[in-house]
Amino acid sequence: MSANKESNLVQAYIELNKFCQNGDYDRALKASGKILQIAPTEQKAFHCKVICHIQLHNFKEALTALTSSKNAALAADLHFEKAYTQYRLNMPKDALQTSKIDIDALESSKWMMGAKVVKKTVQSKQEQSPGTPGSELLQKKKQKRRRKTKLPPNADLSKPPDPERWLPKYERTAYRKRRGVRRDVIKGSQGMSTTATDQ
Repeated sequence: MSANKESNLVQAYIELNKFCQNGDYDRALKASGKILQIAPTEQKAFHCKVICHIQLHNFKEALTALTSSKNAALAADLHFEKAYTQYRLNMPKDALQTSKIDIDALESSKWMMGAKVVKKTVQSKQEQSPGTPGSELLQKKKQKRRRKTKLPPNADLSKPPDPERWLPKYERTAYRKRRGVRRDVIKGSQGMSTTATDQ
């Protein structure tokens, strides 16, 4: 690739990234088309073009781009996108054939409950006899250590704790604002004693 062609490609990818991040899929579609004009074998630009069509609900255009013979090499890995567009165009049987999903295995698995539940059910199915070494580890794992509660050193358990202990000090009922001790106001300069000011 020449330096000019490469710089144009980089600039087009920068535009494509900006448009995709802003959710402006019309402009992103045009930018991906520009990239495919510069370099027709760009896999990422083709993938982005298909995604832009899907985001704009142009499912027929996305499907024609995925099924056309000139884009066969570019669309080889886009099984999910093709299945999704077929599903949205009310072709569920074609979508299932495209996605290569085993329906019976999917229905029999517990994929809706999440991975943790599936792991627990698999472990429960593998019931072990009490003499096997793995069963001892499971029993030890189930027992939780109970920690002793910590109390302050001056805590008296015979008295109930103060219910106002979580309130700030100035909001408590027993709190009284400290009255400031008022001193006689000294008039005069700083070093002058009180006897000199009385005279």
